Amino acid sequence: MTDTAHTRFLFAPGDLRGSEAIDDAAFITAIGQVETAWIVAQGRVGLVSSEIRAEVAAAIDATIRTLTDDHTQLQTLGEDAESGGNPLIPFLALVRSRLSPEASRCLHRGLTSQDVIDTAIGLLVSRVVRHMQARLEVIGASLVELSDAHAQTLCLARTLTQPALPTTFGLKAAAWAAEVNEVQGQAPYVDYVQVGGAAGTRAAIRWFAGDSTESLLR
Repeated sequence: MTDTAHTRFLFAPGDLRGSEAIDDAAFITAIGQVETAWIVAQGRVGLVSSEIRAEVAAAIDATIRTLTDDHTQLQTLGEDAESGGNPLIPFLALVRSRLSPEASRCLHRGLTSQDVIDTAIGLLVSRVVRHMQARLEVIGASLVELSDAHAQTLCLARTLTQPALPTTFGLKAAAWAAEVNEVQGQAPYVDYVQVGGAAGTRAAIRWFAGDSTESLLR
């Protein structure tokens, strides 16, 4: 099923609330943000000049604008992604077409597709979680109120769907509230990034970064 304005929301009601945070345009934008952050990090520790950093960042920005302004460009990128199994490969080719040879060598240097794709997905998940946080707070507060209101309301507890012992509806609502609270507590863990290089050894990064490797990865 294609992801279009006509099909995105009807098969999963409620998706509309967070759909813009995880559509194709958001995904390719996040990929560009990861690559931009990497070239900025290289500049921060003196591994590339300010001119190279600016050139790469501008090329990434221009490529993202071209792709997100024209849906057919994104569709073509998706088709080009089939051979390599991910959209980063054709995306980098588009960016490099705008770069000088020196700047092209610095783009994506030391990274793998997995580093960028995983981190980009993490960015999207982080945004969706933040979008959900306000709603989860409302839901959690409502469940606490429901639990208090029905602290003495008897109902039947079940084990594996079978009738078990009497309990209170307030206790059941409190358990739901606890689960919502647990989900909220997971939010900080989606902000981690993936930077391992080929096979996760970081060897390629250490090859060009040398003594600056640890500073680069901070």
